[in-house]
Amino acid sequence: GGPTTECSTTGQSNWPFRGSKCSIYEGGTRGTAFLHWQGLPRRGVTFTGLAHAADWLPIIVSAVGSRLWPNETLSLDGLDLWDALLSNGTSPRKSVYYGISQKHDGPAVRDEQGYKLILSSSGGGQGQWSPQQLPHVASSCDTNATYDKLSLLEGQPPLFRDSTAGDVLLYHLPTDDGERHALDVGKHEAIVARLRALAVQYEATKVPQLTGDPACPAFAPLASKEGRWIGPWCDGV
Repeated sequence: GGPTTECSTTGQSNWPFRGSKCSIYEGGTRGTAFLHWQGLPRRGVTFTGLAHAADWLPIIVSAVGSRLWPNETLSLDGLDLWDALLSNGTSPRKSVYYGISQKHDGPAVRDEQGYKLILSSSGGGQGQWSPQQLPHVASSCDTNATYDKLSLLEGQPPLFRDSTAGDVLLYHLPTDDGERHALDVGKHEAIVARLRALAVQYEATKVPQLTGDPACPAFAPLASKEGRWIGPWCDGV
């Protein structure tokens, strides 16, 4: 998601998802990706299985016909989805851990059924929705009256609040990808308990990156004819 209301707002629209970059709502965390090259074994397939950015390393290694050898890397969070992508089959990934927002809301987890639990009363930031955007249209379109009526322009006060109170928020993303209607946690106690336990597992095994690679020099922007820019500064070390 782009920074719509937090994290250096630059005019993005995360419609129909809720929230901005630096939140743990879908608007701040969900992304799209594609694979394309001349020798791609299968084309024109839309894969809707669960995936995480950490999965790209093992996917690409398999895609080029190689493998990760024992002790070649540290323990990876990523899973190899290459076979599932080729067959458009079931993803081996069964859950995703979202971590916390910039303001330390959360953490959040979701399962393969699409239930998402945020372990706080907010997913971070203003929790707003972008207006619907289409190519070459600069304002909210009238092609979806339901979303447009609930959508918010940046800087306006929120028009919609989660209907459930308490220390957690539960959503079912396949039927509510915009996170507009939190489920009644009292009616979904088993799901909440299962996702809480999953969050505890992730929290118990997470490893914070306290420092960068000590072999890398201190970061500094690079100089070029076009001016200073941010690029790889640890190559060749």
